[in-house]
Amino acid sequence: MKKITFLMALLLACGTLTATADDNIAVAADSVAAATDSVTAAVAAKTPYCKYKTATDGQANAMAFLMKREQFDEGRLKLGRKYIKYYRLTTAQLAMLAETFTYNDFKLKFLKKAEKHCSDPENYTALVGQYYAQ
Repeated sequence: MKKITFLMALLLACGTLTATADDNIAVAADSVAAATDSVTAAVAAKTPYCKYKTATDGQANAMAFLMKREQFDEGRLKLGRKYIKYYRLTTAQLAMLAETFTYNDFKLKFLKKAEKHCSDPENYTALVGQYYAQ
């Protein structure tokens, strides 16, 4: 007897699959593969910014406060990178977070990582340019 997966058990419960027919199990496996392909295509079709929530000013201020509490720039960078994984930020918010770093090298590393999370990329270049000029 073949091992019944969770999906097959669900199909059994719905009545679309019988437990004894091997050909039905093969059909179910094909259906699962087709469903997986359609989900993968739908995810790939989304724009890169769809998965990020836009940060409010209050959330960005709270993050800046937490980053300032870190003793060294390495810790601030690590914390900032974790934060930007989940949020889109404006250039004003990115500038505020970048100002928590002591050295320009860390500011630029942070801003480079945050580039694809910027909600207004037309202003991003000017923001990065001011740190290269210093």
